Amino acid sequence: RKRAEVERFVERFRAKASKAKQAQSRVKLLERMDRERGPALPRRTKRMRLHVPEPARAGESVLLLEGVAQRYGERVVYESLDFEVRRGERVALVGPNGAGKSTLRRIAAGRIPLERGARRLGHNVRVVFYAQHQLESLDPERSVLGELESIATTADVPRLRDHLGAFLFSGDDVGKRVGVLSGGEKARLALAKLFLRPANFLVLDEPTNHLDIEAC
Repeated sequence: RKRAEVERFVERFRAKASKAKQAQSRVKLLERMDRERGPALPRRTKRMRLHVPEPARAGESVLLLEGVAQRYGERVVYESLDFEVRRGERVALVGPNGAGKSTLRRIAAGRIPLERGARRLGHNVRVVFYAQHQLESLDPERSVLGELESIATTADVPRLRDHLGAFLFSGDDVGKRVGVLSGGEKARLALAKLFLRPANFLVLDEPTNHLDIEAC
């Protein structure tokens, strides 16, 4: 950050007579910073290339919830919820723990039955759901490739290795047993499964858990 500030000053004022002396002193500062920094750390060359296949166009209304009620025992989470997601919208659910964010996502994804009310998906909508505990759904005994094959169709098979490569599983990595993967690797594998085929309604519950900064 400091280096970037100094470089901006030099670029801005090196040609201005009244600031030339200050700019020159900062050039010397940059040279000193380079000497003190020592050898550069190796840069990471591999980056995750998130690829979402082009989905069919959904209807204008993607999701409609009407009069939804949901409770856990005596605890009422929703009493009479009306909620709509329209094509092209990006909706973020923000609130404290226990406010019902995960419950609403699971309702939206059709993962829990409604106590009362209606859930309607729009025309041509295909929903995929990344759950808060998605990694627990992976089979620890399968290989990375085997885990992807478990949801693949015959038509998917020729592109499975390339698809895994986009999520940084290449060469012998695809033969690793899921049980020995790190949390970040499992998260990337779960995302690879999620985006194997086109979907136009993504319901994501804390999808960046376990991912490194670049993958996020």
